[in-house]
Amino acid sequence: MFPSVHRREKEDLVSQLEQLLQDKLNIATSELSIAQDQLNQAQRKVDSLTRRVDAFTHALAEERGEGNSPVIESKKELSAGTDNKSQIVRDLVATNAQFGTTVKDIRAAFTKAGVSFHPNYPYAVVRRLKENGSIKELRGKLYPAKTDTASE
Repeated sequence: MFPSVHRREKEDLVSQLEQLLQDKLNIATSELSIAQDQLNQAQRKVDSLTRRVDAFTHALAEERGEGNSPVIESKKELSAGTDNKSQIVRDLVATNAQFGTTVKDIRAAFTKAGVSFHPNYPYAVVRRLKENGSIKELRGKLYPAKTDTASE
């Protein structure tokens, strides 16, 4: 009798230990899930705030005239003696070959040059210039097609 009672006590202790470990595992898993949710929420907030800070920094730099890609100031520099809007874009892209040019830069150049244009016109010019091989687009920026500045 003695060995069988001892064996049952052992089995009960093992069963209790298994249950205790299972309970602890469930609690830890639940806490981990909550912490991961909080981390994901914090990461989304960090991403959102980073985008806002970047936008405000960019806007402030633009307002101060400190943008990465220099925008040519006068119509004379832009057009090099011509009023052809496509030529203005080609000149701007060539001038900013090191940094690349965005459609926003093209709009700013048209505005500073006093050129009137439809809001979608810069996109049409860019499309035509890409189709005829004058410029190429890489990672959202425009570069002259004939240079190695925007290597793929």
